[in-house]
Amino acid sequence: MSRVSLLAASMALLGALGCRRAPPQPEPQTETGRATVVEAPTSDEALSGYLDGAVIDASYDTITLARLLRSLPRPSPTPSPLVSVFGGLVDHFSARGDARLDAIGLQQDARIRLSIRPLDGRAAAVRKLLGELESDGAPAPELVTQLSSQGRTLGVHLRASLPTSDRARLLRVLERLTIGDDDVGDWAQACETLDRVALCSGRPRLLVWARSEGEDRLRVDGIYLFYAGAEPADLARAIERADTWPTAAAAPEYPNDPVEHDRAPIQVLVHAGPTLALLEAEALADAVVRAGADTLDYHEYLDLERALKDSYPQARVFEGVGMNMDYADDRLSIDVRWIAAERPPAPLPELFAPIIERGALPVTHGDCEAAQACVRIGGLSMVTRFAPLADGPFADTVGAARVLRHAGDRGLVMLGLCSWPNLLGTAGVMAQSSEGMIGRAQSALLNDSYGLGLMLLELGDDPSASVGERWVGYLRAGPGVLTAIRPVLTLAGSSPEAVELPGVEASVERGLYEEVAVYLVDEAARRGGHGAWMIAADADERVGWLLETPRDDPSEHEIEPLWLLRVAALGPLAAREDVPYADDPPVRKWLDRRSLELRGRFTPSGPQLELQLESR
Repeated sequence: MSRVSLLAASMALLGALGCRRAPPQPEPQTETGRATVVEAPTSDEALSGYLDGAVIDASYDTITLARLLRSLPRPSPTPSPLVSVFGGLVDHFSARGDARLDAIGLQQDARIRLSIRPLDGRAAAVRKLLGELESDGAPAPELVTQLSSQGRTLGVHLRASLPTSDRARLLRVLERLTIGDDDVGDWAQACETLDRVALCSGRPRLLVWARSEGEDRLRVDGIYLFYAGAEPADLARAIERADTWPTAAAAPEYPNDPVEHDRAPIQVLVHAGPTLALLEAEALADAVVRAGADTLDYHEYLDLERALKDSYPQARVFEGVGMNMDYADDRLSIDVRWIAAERPPAPLPELFAPIIERGALPVTHGDCEAAQACVRIGGLSMVTRFAPLADGPFADTVGAARVLRHAGDRGLVMLGLCSWPNLLGTAGVMAQSSEGMIGRAQSALLNDSYGLGLMLLELGDDPSASVGERWVGYLRAGPGVLTAIRPVLTLAGSSPEAVELPGVEASVERGLYEEVAVYLVDEAARRGGHGAWMIAADADERVGWLLETPRDDPSEHEIEPLWLLRVAALGPLAAREDVPYADDPPVRKWLDRRSLELRGRFTPSGPQLELQLESR
């Protein structure tokens, strides 16, 4: 996404509870001196905090969440309201996390429940009006104003149910978290439209309000707009729609939650369908603003809209992802499982059966320990099992390339949630093709490849060097692949020539493709050698180093892990990839001290990812 990730958005909006409210409203006092407030509409206890049609549902153990917040960096002050509120939360939990819960009025060992949904009540009308104005050579000024205002009501709606041990104390803490005066500016009128709330807080593009929910809970709603500048009447309608939005009809079904006491400290569900609606709303808001600045390419926007819809194919295997998280001993552990579609087009046990083949890949402790970052992907020949999913826009490479090109980063979100098996299906169709020289090469690469990898041994300080100063990447394949790929390299202007590399007991050919050295290695002459390699590297020395690393047993065995990513220190890589706020000194210091490992595998119930982020 072009702003913040969906999960980050939900966490930041939860942090928005720290905004300061509008001019104080009278609060009756009980005999104990605690404030009483009008209660939110009653709902089933297990459903409070969960919105109908949510993009994200989440449940957090308060102690674990407090410890996690305490471990995070405090970003430098910025104009962003979400970053400012997040910084306030980190400051507030800088003391021992569980001890701070009592001090701020939150219950210990209780669950925070929250969800976010698209704030897109005017999306259909905005989309229609945008099309009409784009086809009108001289649109009426009042319609242009209407489009601008309604388009700026698009955003995100959050609802949270907070377990409180002292409501008055919690409300006071929420007030103190903000920075600024009591004037909520553009939101002042909006706060007046809400009926007797205990808290109404405003920052640019962000409004939060709270009401009591029974004896020991506080219901908090928040809206975050993609752009500021909507007319008060349009804002009022958006707020009323959010305030009265219904609770979900059923509690979320988190993965691996067979019994109540066995659930993970932090649980998150991300739903693909509502995510598509949120991405479409964000893209529409962007288009409205560009139209107002006379910089909109309307046909480009229509291509984006179509590509986003295509990234949520009808023949899909998944409807989103579920995550179980824990934070202990300065280590964040995340287990990711995909949510199966109601009627998947193929049985999951067939698609995701463990992959057994001749691996002969460099073992993970051989190639990754010496690298600042490394990736290893095994079992490429399994793409043929996904060929039945090559349907609709993913039926061929032309359609898949169009989706990827026009949908951009938003499309990658949808691919990750639901449609990546369809993209593997496109590759599976390619593997079955044998037409022409390129078709035969593609088929050989996909059918007779054991895996690929990339090791970044030294990143360096030059961001123009996309993979660093010392690096090597490889594709491990059968010997027939070299025969199929040589003509393609020659056609591309790279004619490999035989070379001898010190210490390498194999037949080696070296060519140049777009200023990158490419090596074809046939191990037939090597004692105990198996298959071939296609290697790209910054220097000959890296090829020798790779071929000397230990190998997996070349006998048939299960490829495990199927996917591996290791990053020794996140800071340098995040800075090179322009990750938001990676150049902020407190954030960079925190990233420099964190390593990341991700492992993925296939199971009969579906794919599984295990991620660990820990202090070095």
